[in-house]
Amino acid sequence: MKYIFRYIFVPNFVFSIFNIYATTSRPIINIDYCIVGIATPFIGRKGGIVLYFLLFLLDLVASFAPTYHLRPIILLNIFRDLSVFRCTTLALLIALVFISLLVMWYFTLKRELFSQQQLGLLSRSTLILTSLLIILADIVNGSNGFVRTREAVFINYNICGSALLKICNDIKISHNKSKLPPIMLKKSEFAMSRVHEDLLKDSLAEQNIVLVIVESWGISKDSALNVAITRPLGNLNLLSRYKVYSSVVPFHGSTVSAELRELYGLRASDPKEIKSAISIPSILASRGYKTIALHGFMPNFFGRNEWYPKAGFGNTLFIDDIKKLQTTNDLCGSTNFRGICDDAVPSMIKQLLLEKTGGPSNKPKLIYWLTLNSHYPYGPPSHSTHFNCKSFGGSVSNQAVCNLSSTLYGVFSSLAKLIDDPDIPATRFVIVGDHSPPFLMRSNEGLYNSAYVPMIEFIPKKHEDTH
Repeated sequence: MKYIFRYIFVPNFVFSIFNIYATTSRPIINIDYCIVGIATPFIGRKGGIVLYFLLFLLDLVASFAPTYHLRPIILLNIFRDLSVFRCTTLALLIALVFISLLVMWYFTLKRELFSQQQLGLLSRSTLILTSLLIILADIVNGSNGFVRTREAVFINYNICGSALLKICNDIKISHNKSKLPPIMLKKSEFAMSRVHEDLLKDSLAEQNIVLVIVESWGISKDSALNVAITRPLGNLNLLSRYKVYSSVVPFHGSTVSAELRELYGLRASDPKEIKSAISIPSILASRGYKTIALHGFMPNFFGRNEWYPKAGFGNTLFIDDIKKLQTTNDLCGSTNFRGICDDAVPSMIKQLLLEKTGGPSNKPKLIYWLTLNSHYPYGPPSHSTHFNCKSFGGSVSNQAVCNLSSTLYGVFSSLAKLIDDPDIPATRFVIVGDHSPPFLMRSNEGLYNSAYVPMIEFIPKKHEDTH
């Protein structure tokens, strides 16, 4: 029984505490830790500690990656470059891992005596047998991800799982995806579809295009909140000057997936999956457009400094580039995602729109902006947005939802000023969310639509006859 307590109860109990409050996809029991108990007689206590540490990290990644719309293998790739994390965030993460491991080690490997290790597998037969019984119970329940005997389940929860197998399976999926072309999206499945259709028909009016992908802009179950957040974009001046289309598009995956959705019209999770597809920016560049990408964060985060140029952007501006163009060093956003203030970017976009490109005629521009400040975790807006959370009662009674709503309202307020600016040349604006807002706390689960994100398109009225 002591091995069952050490390698099944203790590690899974620690994670069950997280599960009470946090939204994770973790099963009740991760049997990976049984491998440590079974292998310790052969690899020794030090080897057991290393194995325990590795399995714990895989458990964390596999459990929390889906919360942030990420596949485990993509989340692991982020940790390959620790420079994208701020010191305070890294320190907090290391402290959390260290304390959790310390608790587990005290109740497990610390109590492994050398003489007990030499007893081999015979003394651990109960651990092996219990593991097999747990796996069998999961299969019978119908919740096993690899072997299914029935569709309906007795218990509507995954009893048993393996983070190690989950990540290995994700690696296999990534390998298989690299051999197949990504899925081409239909017209109703991405916000840039009208622009793409006009390009294919060769009917695109000669005008600038601004694409804005708004971080964590989802569809709240409270329709009044959705209207209030985007109210700045609905003022009468805009409606008189632009033809406005509003709709929803399906989403999957993380922010990068949303970028690939809008820039390529493809369903993909990683830029490496795209081998031969031609992006919308590339097509526009071939038609004489100047293509510019803006993102107020580090260039190496998700490798955007590498794949943006491949996606057809002739110019890319990240946090350090934008700082040089700003008159202040003001930064906004949550602790780990602190970067350029979103409400300052539209004025920069205006400068880019007014900038002369030279040549016999002024080239039109495609400007792509990926916002930042509404990235999870949702801190209070750095600048006052005058958004009244209290008027929505229960919908935004949670501080995280209130912070997110206020930040989004600030983004749309500054965007509305740009769109309504009479000084800018004819410009088509496409604004779309990347994915539904992720929340770590389970109490916020289900507040937003889990399948669709909103979009709004503004087309200058003098060009609407092309539609």
